[in-house]
Amino acid sequence: MPLLQRPDDVEIAWRERGQGPTVVFADQFFGPPDVFDPILSELAHDRRVVTYDMRGIGDSTRVGPFGMPFSR
Repeated sequence: MPLLQRPDDVEIAWRERGQGPTVVFADQFFGPPDVFDPILSELAHDRRVVTYDMRGIGDSTRVGPFGMPFSR
């Protein structure tokens, strides 16, 4: 599985399958894209489907920070 290396030493795992127009599947924050495998497999019949594991999920780096900066 390919890894995208980020400047802060975080690695984001991603996958691709199928051929054709590209569809990037950005799913929810609480699980890996494999949860949606039935629909992803269907899409891959005639499309290139790209998925990724969000930071801290699946095969991506589990090191924080995970919070979003807030300003008041």
